[in-house]
Amino acid sequence: MSRDSLRLSRRRLLATVGGIGAVGATAGVGTGAYFTDRERFTNAITAGTIEIDYDCDSCSIADDRLTFAFDGIDRGASDSIVIDLAVGSNPARLWLRSDCPPAFDPLGDALAVEFAVAGETVADGSLSSVARSLATGIRLDDGCLEPETPVEIELTWELSETAPEQLAGETAAFSAELVAEQCRHVEEADVSNPFAGAEPCEDAAGCPACVSLGKADDLDERMPIEPSTADRATWLPIDEGPGSGEYFLFVQDAEIKDGAETTAIQFELVDGDGNPGPKLCAVRIKGGPNTNEVEISPPSASTGTLLSTLENPGGQLPAISNVEVDVCADEVSRR
Repeated sequence: MSRDSLRLSRRRLLATVGGIGAVGATAGVGTGAYFTDRERFTNAITAGTIEIDYDCDSCSIADDRLTFAFDGIDRGASDSIVIDLAVGSNPARLWLRSDCPPAFDPLGDALAVEFAVAGETVADGSLSSVARSLATGIRLDDGCLEPETPVEIELTWELSETAPEQLAGETAAFSAELVAEQCRHVEEADVSNPFAGAEPCEDAAGCPACVSLGKADDLDERMPIEPSTADRATWLPIDEGPGSGEYFLFVQDAEIKDGAETTAIQFELVDGDGNPGPKLCAVRIKGGPNTNEVEISPPSASTGTLLSTLENPGGQLPAISNVEVDVCADEVSRR
């Protein structure tokens, strides 16, 4: 997706303000009001209107939601999405609350994003985690937003070059609700977050039980282990345990010492067709006499980062000899 993939012309939105009318009574936000269509809440306008200008290069506003959509992204791509919000006539306070991400959101979990307001980062991490962190609402202005002085929201994103190839066909979105309130109707000392009563998003689901899927063994005979390609011969087979012959480790990244020994790998658990396998909950990387046991939290089909062997007595990282994987029991039972 490029910044020019969707260019919206400058438009105006109306937000009702004033005493508790149809909007306040319905939404429970007092004198604030959701961005909405003029005709929908005409009777709710009790103290005038706030004209809201917005200028956005890769987003849309519909059904009371500001939405940044992601589709057709290639691995290694990055960009930023910018929206400017400005009030037309009277100083106003603005709030934003994100929608909770879906429970299954592979692209949202893989996209690394930074959400900034007026140049200051307020949340970063995966798109899914940022959406969760903003779900109880944040204020966008500092004091009050003056007429014709826009506040800039920027969502910077990147999809790692080592992200699973299967994400190429996935979509994701960041959607948020906006609330506006005229400053002259509420003293700053009495201001409260209109989303204060909102329920936080549920945490990413954990595993009811973590069970062994098996081991990719004798990896020291495959040195150096390099990132996998579409050729299944480059995937590391699970050759011991319940998942033997059915699942593979698709290597997304690797650290190779002296061009000969692989000491760390990042991988995704996949089936024979390259589709994501059960979610990993623990991984054990063995090299030399020691085993590095790593918890994968929240559970995911991918390790999300390089996992290395442990240093030997000489302070060196030995080559990987085998990798054992544990997965969520309920994931296995559904397959």
